[in-house]
Amino acid sequence: MTDSFLLIGNFNPINLNCLKIFLNLSKIAKTYLFIDTSLSNYRQIETYINLIKTDSTYSNLEFIEGKKDDLLSFDGKIILLEKDETNYSGINYLPCKYDCNEFKLSNDCLEVNFPYFDSNQILTGKNLYTHIEVINYIVSYRLYFAKTLSSKLSKMRYIHCFNIANLAYKIAKLNNLDPIKAYMCGLYHDFTRSSCEFIKYRPLIDAKYSKYYKGYLPSEMYHQFTAEFALKEYFDVSDEEIYLAIRYHTSGNQNMSKYAKLIYALDKIEPTRSYDSSMMYVNLVNDLESGFKGVLKANKEYLDQHNIDQDNYFTNLCYKQYLSN
Repeated sequence: MTDSFLLIGNFNPINLNCLKIFLNLSKIAKTYLFIDTSLSNYRQIETYINLIKTDSTYSNLEFIEGKKDDLLSFDGKIILLEKDETNYSGINYLPCKYDCNEFKLSNDCLEVNFPYFDSNQILTGKNLYTHIEVINYIVSYRLYFAKTLSSKLSKMRYIHCFNIANLAYKIAKLNNLDPIKAYMCGLYHDFTRSSCEFIKYRPLIDAKYSKYYKGYLPSEMYHQFTAEFALKEYFDVSDEEIYLAIRYHTSGNQNMSKYAKLIYALDKIEPTRSYDSSMMYVNLVNDLESGFKGVLKANKEYLDQHNIDQDNYFTNLCYKQYLSN
């Protein structure tokens, strides 16, 4: 084959598809990522790569710095991961073709058996399809989409969402769910909770849901419905599973998805709450279904003891289905 591969593409930040390609090719020969030093943010890209290298799976993730002219002298095969080839004319590279039947390298191209993903979706918050260390770095430092997210939430609410996102990621991995999707559900679930700006969505909510609550919906429940409209507007999120998980995270509902059960439960037991919920968390890790029911039961008992009104259409359906036995 060849002594080495050099992958070029949009690594700001590197997405999981690029990492899959790296892992596959590194089994064949020494593989590097190319970081274009003419980019103003190339140091940021280096930071992301070094964060990912702390994961033993990617400990051999290496990069070569340079300018595009330096590619002409690279002694090995260059593979272009981007769909747009216009910036690399004159360079001898193999194109990458996506959505093929298998992962296969030939003399004409690299074929990969997954769809193309644009890393710009990560920066805009549409899809956080990158390594968890990179996501957490972006959220911790309030970069890109996270700057907007944090501006709409109080400091404590932002921390609450960040904590739930990470807990959801860990539990999802242990329960055969998509951890990135679970993370996004947790991170975004309270997006419209703090800012009065989102009152503009109330007419939409009333038109869609008033038939279920007879003209009255408790104020603390509005944000679970308004989040969907805000996520479309601000981050162009279009994943219906994420909407479903957020839509009933306060009230609960019947026929809840696994993501919905996960976010409902974590929202109630997140560590910044004022009680020890460690065993409830362990139960969620061991068995998501029974763990969710345990949290639901404990939450109902708490509301009953404090005479807090929970008589609404969605919560009643939730209790009837999951606590009837």
